Amino acid sequence: MKKILIATDFSENATAAAKFGLDLSGMLHANALLINSYANFPIAMIYGGGSWVVDEYLIKKNHSESRLELIAEDLESMAGNLNETIFAPEISCRAVEGEIGVNVAEICADEKIELVVIGARASNHSLFGSDINSVIDRSTRPVLVIPAGTELKKIRKVVFTTDFCAEDIQALKYLGKLGEILKFKIDVIHVNEYNTKHDVEHAGKISFEKELASFKTTGLSFHQIAGKNVIRRLAGLSRKNDNILLAMVHQQHSLFLRLFENSTAKNLLASQNIPMMVFPSKMI
Repeated sequence: MKKILIATDFSENATAAAKFGLDLSGMLHANALLINSYANFPIAMIYGGGSWVVDEYLIKKNHSESRLELIAEDLESMAGNLNETIFAPEISCRAVEGEIGVNVAEICADEKIELVVIGARASNHSLFGSDINSVIDRSTRPVLVIPAGTELKKIRKVVFTTDFCAEDIQALKYLGKLGEILKFKIDVIHVNEYNTKHDVEHAGKISFEKELASFKTTGLSFHQIAGKNVIRRLAGLSRKNDNILLAMVHQQHSLFLRLFENSTAKNLLASQNIPMMVFPSKMI
């Protein structure tokens, strides 16, 4: 059976994301897998006849497992109170050693993961923080980054930014199926950062619009925005409509990287508390 993978570091934002992931599991009729990655110590150092580094490793492992069990118990209690018409997901948890991005990639390869949910944690040096960026870089399933306070039932529109690549069509097909279940509309936006009108872009637009026209998804619209202050305009959508989710494909030299390469864009997006779904370019 498919699962929602919920990654947690036991922070307040991660706990909020876990609750969001539970609601999503119920709506998608999927079970929930809660994971935490703890640091590993490959070399044991001997001190006074004892291996104190190994002792610290075991403490971290036990701490991870006990904290996961507490969160799982809370989620199981919430699952029991879900509406009778909503699927009550089974909650499992797993403490995993090592780096979070690597662990998520391995779990996605071994399990039927529908998508990955993780709590937002802004940083001045990167859009989400090193842990979340590592997950986004390595995941083969969509990654949903959730700020504290985000409620699933309040998301009524997904704003998907495109530069007409083939991966965008695949991501939109996924969003279309998700939208039918969660009842949200999809606003597809082409971001023209430099207000150019190259023939290649025009040809890409024509092909892209033909693909969109073949979709059977209801509530899907497409338009373009141009200019240098794209992030401010996208953030403005949140101020006008506080129940949106921003979505895009992440790949090398992609729109994702170009839009969020400067600290102003990162900080502005973080201040808006906009949830974001990032699709890997090579999605399984």
